[in-house]
Amino acid sequence: MLGAFLLLAAFPFIWRWEAGGTRAGRPAAAVTTASGGAAAATAAQAGATSASTATQAGAASATAGSPQATTSAGPEPAGGAAAALVDTPFGRVPRALPVPLNPAVASDLHPLPFTPAEPFDASSLQSEAAILIDATTGDILFQKNADEELPPASVTKLMTLDLAFDAVEDGRLSPDAEFPVSVRAWRTGGSSMFLDPSMKVRLRDLLYGVAVDSGNDATVVLAEGLRGSVEAFVETMNAHAKELGMAHTHFVTPNGLPAPGHYSAASDLARLARHYLNAHPEALVFHSTRQFTFNEITQYNQNPLLIHDYPGADGLKTGFASDCFNLVGTARRGDTRLIVVTLCARSEAARYQDASRLLDWGFANFETLVALRPQAELGAVPVPDGRRTEVPVRAAAPVALTVPRAAGATDGVRVELAAAPSLKPPLLAGQVVGEARVQVGGRLMARVPVVAAADVAKAPAWTRFGRRHPHLRAAVVLGALAAGAAGLLAWDRARRRRRRLRRFPALRYGGAWGGGSSWGGGWPSDRSGE
Repeated sequence: MLGAFLLLAAFPFIWRWEAGGTRAGRPAAAVTTASGGAAAATAAQAGATSASTATQAGAASATAGSPQATTSAGPEPAGGAAAALVDTPFGRVPRALPVPLNPAVASDLHPLPFTPAEPFDASSLQSEAAILIDATTGDILFQKNADEELPPASVTKLMTLDLAFDAVEDGRLSPDAEFPVSVRAWRTGGSSMFLDPSMKVRLRDLLYGVAVDSGNDATVVLAEGLRGSVEAFVETMNAHAKELGMAHTHFVTPNGLPAPGHYSAASDLARLARHYLNAHPEALVFHSTRQFTFNEITQYNQNPLLIHDYPGADGLKTGFASDCFNLVGTARRGDTRLIVVTLCARSEAARYQDASRLLDWGFANFETLVALRPQAELGAVPVPDGRRTEVPVRAAAPVALTVPRAAGATDGVRVELAAAPSLKPPLLAGQVVGEARVQVGGRLMARVPVVAAADVAKAPAWTRFGRRHPHLRAAVVLGALAAGAAGLLAWDRARRRRRRLRRFPALRYGGAWGGGSSWGGGWPSDRSGE
C-alpha cells in the first residue's frame, strides 16, 4: 500500500518532467497577419528604421534559417512611441522620426519597391527639379531631374546648421557659447540678422538667426567660430557632403551666396535633410519658429509651408538666387514624415504650389508602416539545454516600410521568427539568437536579427537528460521509487519483527514454550537432557 501511494504521489512530477522535455522542442507556429494599407499602419504606431537598414543588419549577422521556431509578431499596437521625447543639449524635444535611424545609412535613398496606383504628373510641376521621399524609410516616392546640379542658394545653410549642431552634441560647444562678429560677417550682403562688430552673439541666437532669419552674416560668424575661417569651414562642408553620399554637390560659401562652382541637386539635399532630422531632432524647434526677435528687430520665417499653415509642416529651409526659388520642406502626420525638395521654381507661389501638391499626393497615397520596434518582445525561441526552455526575443533593429494607402493594396504584414540552429546556453541578454523576417503581400521586405531579452543559464545534466529522454528518465525514476518502496517495506517488516521479539523473547527459539512449534507442542529440544 505504501509503495502504491508513493508512486501515485510522484506521478504529477514525472508528468511535468516529460511535458517539459516535449515543450523544449516544440515549434511555436502561431503567426499573426495584419491587414494591409491603412488598417495595418493604424495598428502599427510603433517606430522603425528603413527596411533596407534592417536588411543590412540582418546580412551582417549569422543567418538563422532553422524553421523549428516559427512565431510571429504583427505590427505593434498604437501607443505613445510616435511622440517619444529625446534628450538633447537644447532640452527634451519630440523625436523627428518614429525611431532613430542607423547613422551609417541615415542619408541613403532607395527606389520605391512598388509602382504607385496613381503616379504624380511630373509635367504639372513648375520647378526644374524635385524629389519627394519617405523620411523614415528613405524610399523615393517621386523625382524629377533629381540629380541635376543647380544653385541651392540659402538651402545651403542646412549643411552649416548640421555641422553646428554636431559641435554642440559632441560637447565642443555650449548652446550659450558666445561668438564675436567679424568685419567680414558684418559686411556680408543679402538676408541678414543685422549683426555688427561690437557684438558677441550666443550660439543659440545664431542658430535661430540662420534657421528663421536666413542670416548670411550669422552663417559667417558660425563658420569662423567653428573652424577659424570661412575657407576652412567650407572644406569641412564638402568633406561632410562626401560622407553623406552627396555626389552632385560642391560648396563654395557657407550661406549659399552665388559663387562659381557652388551647386547641389534635389536628391543630395533630400539626403542631407534626412540625415539632419535623424541626427538633430532639436533642429525642428528652430525651423518651426514663426518669428524671431534679436537686438529689438523681429523677422519672420519665410517657409511657405509654415506661412500657409500646411498640416503637419515643421521645417525646413528656403532659398532664392537668380529667379530660382528653392525649398526643402518637411511635414509629419502620425508615423509618416515626408521630405520634399523643389529647386528653381520661377516664383514664390510656384514654389509653394509644387511643394504642397507633392506633399498632398504623398500623404494621400502612402504611409509609413512600423513593423518592428526593438523594445517590444516578438515572441520566444526554444533553448533545449537552458534552465528555461524558451527565451523571449526582441528585434536588434527597427523596421519600417512605405506601403500604399489604398485598401487591398497589400494582403497583410507577416512577421516570422526563426531561431538560430543549435542554440547552446548560457545565453546573455542582447545575444543574437535568430532573425525576424517581415513580409508584405507574401514578399520578403526585410530581415533583421533578433536578440535574447533575458539571460539563460545552462540546465543541470539530469534536467538535460530528461528533456532528451523523457520516458527513460521516467522509467529510472519509477524504478528508483519502486526500489525505495521495496526497501522501505522490508525495513518496516524487519522493524515490526524486532518489536515482537523484544516483547515475546521465546519466539527466538521457534515456539512459545521453547519447543519446535509456536503452538507449544512437538518434540523436546536437543537440550532437554542437560
